[in-house]
Amino acid sequence: MYGQFMQWRADIEYRLEHNGQVCYLRSVLNDLFDPIERRITITDEVEEQADQTWYQRHTETTRLLPMRETRRPLIIERRGFGGINGFDFWINIPLSLYATIELSRLRAIVSTYKLASKRFSINYTEG
Repeated sequence: MYGQFMQWRADIEYRLEHNGQVCYLRSVLNDLFDPIERRITITDEVEEQADQTWYQRHTETTRLLPMRETRRPLIIERRGFGGINGFDFWINIPLSLYATIELSRLRAIVSTYKLASKRFSINYTEG
């Protein structure tokens, strides 16, 4: 009984030490799914964005979204804008871990630690 209590206590302490900050979330995911090589990363935005378009309902037309020199989209009216693709951050997992990671468990863990308003996507990357 004491051993179970100490294991429960260690689990609770671990959860209290980690939160939804990128560094802690990345640490939790690497601890669980890639403890040796620690290749799972989290990014806030796409590194290389292609030209983006938006749809205007009232005129039923599609327009090209202007880009800055930094290849980030220029947003003129921010009210009601939820992002170009609807995600706040991306979890980048190496393709070599595809068969070993259970996606439902990964989503549950990320949902436990992230802020309620944040949306995420899971991407598999080369390397």
